[in-house]
Amino acid sequence: MEEKVTFKSGDLNISGVVHRPDDMIDGERRPAVLVLHGFGSRKDAENVTGPSNMFMNWGYVVLRFDMRGCGDSDGLFGHLLCLDQVADTRSAITFMQSRPEVDSDRIAVVGSSFGAGVAVYTGGVDDRVAAVISS
Repeated sequence: MEEKVTFKSGDLNISGVVHRPDDMIDGERRPAVLVLHGFGSRKDAENVTGPSNMFMNWGYVVLRFDMRGCGDSDGLFGHLLCLDQVADTRSAITFMQSRPEVDSDRIAVVGSSFGAGVAVYTGGVDDRVAAVISS
């Protein structure tokens, strides 16, 4: 199941999509994966939707989202800074921790291209990140 969502990163609205496995039971909490897009890309890129569906099919709750200034999120288009994207990712973690279907102690961050750097940086500065996959 896919659900369009919006969450805050500072004063900006960040647009995302949550993927939930079809076999989830009410009240069940599962580990989550955040899938980050690359530089100037967006949440609907094939290299984001593909891994998102893969992790969902493996039983994870997944969030893919547009970083500020990208896709449907607020922010100045083309003004892309690593630390801003780290802030957006940390806000995404907070958002996912608030969701009843997410085990807040088991949140991973996955990124490719520039998103890989953002994933690694976020994992280094935020103790809530349980795992990082970068490619």
